[in-house]
Amino acid sequence: MTEEEIQNFLISLKRYGEENNIPNISLKNAKYLRNLISKNKSHKILEIWSANGYSTIQFALEIKKYNGKITSIEFSQLAYEEAQDNFEAVWVSDIITHYFWDAREILPLLEESYDFIFIDGLKKNHSIF
Repeated sequence: MTEEEIQNFLISLKRYGEENNIPNISLKNAKYLRNLISKNKSHKILEIWSANGYSTIQFALEIKKYNGKITSIEFSQLAYEEAQDNFEAVWVSDIITHYFWDAREILPLLEESYDFIFIDGLKKNHSIF
C-alpha cells in the first residue's frame, strides 16, 4: 500500500468513525502524538481501548520506522474485529499484539514495559485503576 493509499484509508476510517459515533482521536491529536512518539523514539506502546484501530494505525505507522511494537487492548468484540481488519488492510498487524479482553483483567498479566501509554475511548465510562 502506498503512502497516499494509507492516508486515504485513514481519512475514510476517520469519517466512518465520525458517522458511527466511534471515539477516534482527532487528526490534530494524532499528528501531535505521532510527533511525540517520534521525538521520544518510543518503541513499545500500550494502547487501552483501540476502537476501530484509527489511533493504533497512526502510532504503528510512526514506530514501524524503527521496529517498534504496540500492545492494544479492546473489550468490544465488534470493535476488536474491525480494528484487526483495519490493521491488516494497512499492513501493520505484524507489529501489533491485539487483545480482546477487559483491560482491568489483562493489565496485571502483561509483563512488558512500555515507553508510551495511551488510554483511548470514553474514559468517563471506565475505571481501570
